[in-house]
Amino acid sequence: LRKVLGTFRSSPTIPSEVEAALPPPAIRLNTAICQYAFWARKLLDNHLVKKTIQQLEPTFYTDRGVVARNNQMDLITGYLVSLSCLYKEQLIPHSFCPWQKQTPYRTVLSKLSKDEDAQAHTTYMHTRLGDSLLAIYSDASSIEEGRGIGVSLPAFDYAISSVRVDTLNIGMGQIIYNWELEGITQGFQYAATVATPSQEIQVHADNQAAIYRLQTPSDKPGQA
Repeated sequence: LRKVLGTFRSSPTIPSEVEAALPPPAIRLNTAICQYAFWARKLLDNHLVKKTIQQLEPTFYTDRGVVARNNQMDLITGYLVSLSCLYKEQLIPHSFCPWQKQTPYRTVLSKLSKDEDAQAHTTYMHTRLGDSLLAIYSDASSIEEGRGIGVSLPAFDYAISSVRVDTLNIGMGQIIYNWELEGITQGFQYAATVATPSQEIQVHADNQAAIYRLQTPSDKPGQA
């Protein structure tokens, strides 16, 4: 910190932190523990860290309520005790090995403009009428006057001309890019429930960054 600010080695720490706009150490450490607790909460039950937390959880409950602890793992466990009723996204550790770069799907990025690609896509889809093609479209958007970010997921089965449309609003303070990925993920999940053997499935999105992200597998939450 002193090297970054260009101060002397003997300079007081607290004024240097104020000048660097850093929160106090207690807040920084508490934030780090919260982030680690959220990550640990999503682990599978057979993970070593999750097993340790499960062993510590029963010791937090007494007749007087939750016991205060100072150990870092105890602090993480105590934070998780207060979150036990909330929804959690499950992580699958080591689902993708570093040497396994192939994905079970193929990604295509169009080099045309949106208008040109829309016209070419419409023409192509007219040639596929009656085929065993399931086309799923995903889009996330927001407007200044709106409330939150909306995600739309229409699906068309070209063999039987069936249509399915799902919409949801994910609330305020969200990032559109994350929900572009969520829309594509929901498209895959829907396709997995209705697909027939040898059926061609296409999931379309208008966010090239989200499509590019899907080219590389990742174990991180919210990713493919």
